[in-house]
Amino acid sequence: MKKNVLIIGFGDIAKRISHIIKDNEYELYSISRGNQKSDIKNHIKWDWLSKEIPKLNITEYDSIIFIPKPSSFDEDGYKKGFINSSENVFRLTSELSYKKIYNHLINKSLRK
Repeated sequence: MKKNVLIIGFGDIAKRISHIIKDNEYELYSISRGNQKSDIKNHIKWDWLSKEIPKLNITEYDSIIFIPKPSSFDEDGYKKGFINSSENVFRLTSELSYKKIYNHLINKSLRK
């Protein structure tokens, strides 16, 4: 059975992660804040700076990877991008079942 992995913040880092993860072992799900194009079939757009929580078809994950980034490069943009987005993402994850959650400072890859 494949392991479900949710990547929140699907940008350049997440694209690289998705290319090294073995397709036959993992089912990838991704969420991006912008209009990122994704090769992942299970991709949705969600602005995690909003107060709305998306409805996900799958609620059980082996791993969740959260890669925040500033909404702009001033103090307010960093606050929104890291603190406010984290609060909303953690509200989302409180409705999910998962074994591990990683932040943007991943020190291990999901490769075997």
